[in-house]
Amino acid sequence: WTTTDTFLSHGSSSDLWGETWTVSNINASNFGFVIAAYDACPSLCTDAAGANAFVDHVRITITYTPANTAPSFTAGPSDGGSSSATPTKAGNNVIFTATATDAESDNYYLAICKTNSATANNNAAPTCPGGSWAVSSSTTSGSQASISYTTSASDSGSQAWFAFVCDHDASSLCSSSSQGSGDGSSPFVVVKGGGGGGGG
Repeated sequence: WTTTDTFLSHGSSSDLWGETWTVSNINASNFGFVIAAYDACPSLCTDAAGANAFVDHVRITITYTPANTAPSFTAGPSDGGSSSATPTKAGNNVIFTATATDAESDNYYLAICKTNSATANNNAAPTCPGGSWAVSSSTTSGSQASISYTTSASDSGSQAWFAFVCDHDASSLCSSSSQGSGDGSSPFVVVKGGGGGGGG
């Protein structure tokens, strides 16, 4: 120790001091540390009277990485109004849109799945285990994502969809599903003949 006031650092940002820490450990009322000063004198000192250790104050620096959270819908999702009243003609596009925000400001993906299931993939686009209608490119948090699906005659009828937003993160997560609301909600409807162009 020095003879002038100064902070002495012990450990590092990655030092766990032999423990496995939890949030409750750190926030506990009895969390702290113990300082022990060993007087090596007189065997190692010229001062036979020994030495005194003085501590004016201490500080603890906790280094942690907050847990990732899934993005959330702030607008939509919508299929553009493809419905039994305004069906999409086979061969035309159904346009899916949604806006989401991410608490960590990560980019996000809009996934339109055929079943109520989506799988997040770290630092990559999500996948739909039951098949997908469309998955967007990486989109800035707070900006609208837009993707299209080109219908075919084999899609004729009502087609259910489930929308998810998943972040682009090293520990990627997906939101719960949404099927929209109002005219733009699931399902979209496709007709073979001369039906309307809703969503196209």
